[in-house]
Amino acid sequence: MAARKKKRPAPRAPFASPAVTALLFAALLFLVVALALEGDWPLAPSAGSPTPTPTPAPTLQTQEPSAGSEAAQTGFELHVLAVGKADCLLLRCDGQTMLVDGGNTGDEAYIKAYLQAQGVDSLDYVVNTHPHEDHLGALDRIVLAYPVGQAFLSPKPHTTKHYEELLDALEEKQVETSVPEPGDTLVFGGATITFLSPDPDADFGDEINDWSLVFVLEYGQHRFLFMGDAESAAEKVLRESGFDLSADVLKVGHHGSDSSSKNKFLGAVSPSYAVITCDKNEEKGEPSEKVLERLAERGVQVFRTDEQGNVVIRSDGQTLLLPAA
Repeated sequence: MAARKKKRPAPRAPFASPAVTALLFAALLFLVVALALEGDWPLAPSAGSPTPTPTPAPTLQTQEPSAGSEAAQTGFELHVLAVGKADCLLLRCDGQTMLVDGGNTGDEAYIKAYLQAQGVDSLDYVVNTHPHEDHLGALDRIVLAYPVGQAFLSPKPHTTKHYEELLDALEEKQVETSVPEPGDTLVFGGATITFLSPDPDADFGDEINDWSLVFVLEYGQHRFLFMGDAESAAEKVLRESGFDLSADVLKVGHHGSDSSSKNKFLGAVSPSYAVITCDKNEEKGEPSEKVLERLAERGVQVFRTDEQGNVVIRSDGQTLLLPAA
C-alpha cells in the first residue's frame, strides 16, 4: 500500500500565539490612551482625508432666527429684503405671515431661499402695492409655490405681462383677492393693519405709483407706515385725509426718490427710523440726496438695503430691536 500523504497544515496567522496577542493588545491600548491624553487622537478626518461635499445653503445677507424660535413666533418682525431697486417685504406677527410685493423678475430664487431660511412654508396674506414690475416681478412664482390665504391688490389695474401673470397665478391657486379701501382694517396676529390709500375714486390718473396701497401697522406701542411707491400727490391726499400718519418706522416711498417724502409729509409722519429699498445705481438718483437731507434734518435714522443688505426690525410691542447701523 502506498504511504498516505500527510496534509499540509494550514498556515498559522502571524502573532497567533496567545501570549504575543495579549502583549500586542496591551501595547495598542496603551498607545490609544496616550494619544487621547495628548489630544492627537484623530476624532475627525484629517485635512487630507476625503470628505463629502455638503450642499451649499442659500446665500443670504443676514442670518435670522428660524420659524421655530420664540422670536419668530411671538412679536412683530419686519424683514426688508435686499432685492435692489425693488420691494419685497416679509411681515411676521405672532405666527402669521404676510409678503408685501415680490421684487423684480428673477428674484424668485432669492425670495424663496429667504423664506425657507425663516421657516416660512405658507403665507397668510400677500399684498401687491401697485402693478409695477419691480414690485410684482417674482410674485406670481411665489404665489404658485406657497399656500396663500388672501391677497390684496391696488384698485389700479395694468396691462403688462407681469401683472396678468400675477392675476393668473392667484386665479389658478384660487386665492381670495380683494381691493381694500381707506379705513379698512385687518387683524394680523396681535397687530392691526389699517389701509389708508388709495381711494378707488382718487384723481391720480395714470400715475400708477400714486395708486400704491398705503397702510399702517400698529403693534403695541409701535406704528409702521408702508408707502409702496406713493409720490407727492398721494402724500398730499393722505395729509388731508384726517388719518393719523404718525409712525415710528417709515418704509420710504418710491425707493427714496425726490418725488416722495416731501417735508410736509415727513412732518405729519415724524418717524424715528426709515428704511429705503434701493441699489447702488447712482445714475437713477435714488435715494435722492434731497430726501436723505430731509430725513437727516429731522434726526431720522436711515437703513438702506444697498448698504446694509436685508434690514430686519423687531418689536415686542414696547421695545424696538434695530439692525446695526
